[in-house]
Amino acid sequence: MRTSVIRRLALVMVVSAFFSVQAKSQLNHFIYLQTDNQQPFYIKYNNRIISSSSSGYLILPKLKDGVVDFAVGFPKSDQQEQQFRYTIDKADKGFLLKNFSDKGWGLYDLQTSSIVYTAVKTAETNNNPGSTVAPANDPFSNMLSKVTQDSTVKTVTVVKETKPVVVDTPKPAKVEVVVTAPVKDTITVKPEIKPEKPIEQPVVTEPEWTAPSKSPIKQVRKFESREGADFVFEVGEANGLKDTVRLFIERDTVINPVVSPAVIDTPKAEVVLKDTVAVVQQPKKEEPVVKNEEVVEKKEPVTPPVVSEPVQKKETASLPNSNCKDFATEDDLIKLRRRMASQRKDEQMVDEAKKAFRAKCFTTSQLKNLSALFLSDEGRYRFFDAALPFVTDYSNFKSLGETINDDYYKRRFIALLPNQ
Repeated sequence: MRTSVIRRLALVMVVSAFFSVQAKSQLNHFIYLQTDNQQPFYIKYNNRIISSSSSGYLILPKLKDGVVDFAVGFPKSDQQEQQFRYTIDKADKGFLLKNFSDKGWGLYDLQTSSIVYTAVKTAETNNNPGSTVAPANDPFSNMLSKVTQDSTVKTVTVVKETKPVVVDTPKPAKVEVVVTAPVKDTITVKPEIKPEKPIEQPVVTEPEWTAPSKSPIKQVRKFESREGADFVFEVGEANGLKDTVRLFIERDTVINPVVSPAVIDTPKAEVVLKDTVAVVQQPKKEEPVVKNEEVVEKKEPVTPPVVSEPVQKKETASLPNSNCKDFATEDDLIKLRRRMASQRKDEQMVDEAKKAFRAKCFTTSQLKNLSALFLSDEGRYRFFDAALPFVTDYSNFKSLGETINDDYYKRRFIALLPNQ
């Protein structure tokens, strides 16, 4: 009965935890794994097999906060798969996979220098099984069965006590020995036991392992947006060369379709000249005052000079780019970003962008989003140079100069803009 109640309480806790997890939106994280001797390996996670690169590193993406169970194995090797369990707490992690001899395989944390060893699963064994008695028919058991809707609570398990088995052993019969011959001195010769030579076992000295001073993998940049997260890693090879690895992890969100704005043909604004009107202020006519003594002469009104108002020129409205055949949507931006991130050099990313510019134009904010993929100001300047004829809001294009830090390429960017 107690086992059934515990089972039901555990079921309620699991269901409540499931709904609480579903109600909260969590961010995705990743775990970076690398072998200390650059040996290739694979990971079994969520019924999937993920293989590492030839140089022995792997990234496990899209992980939620909580416990992560995965197995690590080595192809073409007799070593057994190693089970690991790690709890993710709102942060990305990086580990170094290493064999610690007697302690087994472990994950060395590259940030905190702590070690996570393999998880050992133990199964509970029941060495004293009980016997099940017929269901009880008392009122309390019947009421508890109706409330929990479980008929097994009425069954009572009785544990049988194992008693030692007593075996009657027959008593040995008495044997009478009659000695007729004289007793002779008997000399018992014990065989000489030579001491066994100890087998010299080779002494295995385990070399002291020191933590690596610096990992060959370095995260250069992390850029997050509504579509996902871009990671740029720099991998140092044994021959001293460096390789750049770009990784784009898409966010698990539903992207609403974006309706492309309709193209409205706006007529050219014409300069309208205001009519100048000369205002003449005429003074009031004063009636002549007739006096007996003096005659007041009538003065002619003085007309002030004509003042003409300056003509104000209206600024011409900014027209849409004549090179634009169509406008890029958010889906077009995501597709172009994936293609550019898959390239290895800046020149290849610029060539990929030029292919997209032939079909559609992009806004300044979309170009700023794509420029985050470039690691150097030179590549960012060449990208802006290729995108200038295909920007929809030309008046905002000059704001992209804030993304360039080098003074030389900043001056070259300003030279691209006319009348600046």
